[in-house]
Amino acid sequence: MKPLRALRLCLMAALLTLTGCGQEEHQETRTLKLSLEVPASHLRYSLSKRFAEEVAALSKGTLAVEIYPSAQLYDNSGAPKALAIGSLDLYVANLNLLARFEPNADLLGLPMFAGASREDVRRVLDGALGAELYAGIERRLRVKVLGAHIEAGAETLFTTGRAVRSFDDIAGLKLGMGGTLAIARYRSLGAYPITMGRADLPLALTQGQVDGLVGYDDTVRAGKLWDTGISYAFETHDGWAAYLALVSRKTWDSLNADQQAALVQGWAAMVEWGRALAAEKQDQAKAINQQNGIIYYTPTAKDIAHERTQMNALQSDLVRQRRMDQGLMEQIRHFLLANSTSVAQYDGSTP
Repeated sequence: MKPLRALRLCLMAALLTLTGCGQEEHQETRTLKLSLEVPASHLRYSLSKRFAEEVAALSKGTLAVEIYPSAQLYDNSGAPKALAIGSLDLYVANLNLLARFEPNADLLGLPMFAGASREDVRRVLDGALGAELYAGIERRLRVKVLGAHIEAGAETLFTTGRAVRSFDDIAGLKLGMGGTLAIARYRSLGAYPITMGRADLPLALTQGQVDGLVGYDDTVRAGKLWDTGISYAFETHDGWAAYLALVSRKTWDSLNADQQAALVQGWAAMVEWGRALAAEKQDQAKAINQQNGIIYYTPTAKDIAHERTQMNALQSDLVRQRRMDQGLMEQIRHFLLANSTSVAQYDGSTP
């Protein structure tokens, strides 16, 4: 009996070992779909590609991130909705484009960020105030914010036949742009803002329907807008853009703890690299624009201070009209004044 019993025990142990090994080796890879409305040449695609590589490694192959650029799945209005209902897994979003769903996401377009530096944006978004903002986005959109932002740069004013050397020169210009806050800012400076998509800009510039545009250095570089008459640039140092990685709450809750950690750590692993890449791409775009004849002007500290004086009264109205959290926005304004050398020197008010 003893030999028979020993044989049975050996067989059972072998069976359990084989079963365990089989389960470990046979764990299937789950594919998560990531939507982008921008093409593969855009910074957001580069960030998403690096993120996908990090996730694949950290999850030990149990997760694969599949990227769909150029709005193959959703545009920038459809992607947040798809996340909310769980029909999309991941989206790398432009923060201010989430404002139609969570008004506070428009904060970087407010006058209080006029003259702000990259470091100022990071001080706000990487701290407790940024965490409060992200918590609101998570509640409103039913998503998980995977971590820190990557700022893409500040807006610049580009013009055709008329150079802008100070904010006073903006009055009377017809300018193509997008975004409610940008329209309000430029209207207060005497411009005539025209809401216009990127695809419509070349024809509008060529036909003289607009005198210029408000956008980013890379917008002009990518579209070769010097061929449509863009000759001058005025670096307004406002209208910052920032990118966030969002995962649907439905998807998040369906993942195990290791897979959730792989997403969070995968994004965290490439944030510093992504921030450096974003700054590098902005510098490269500016250099290419200059090589193609675009002349850049930078406002003086005095000029920015004058602009902020004009804008200070406008901010409270914008916050109220946009239904933003007045308390949170006021906390951020005071934080900037207390912690930012670049903003404080331009502002006549006190914290």
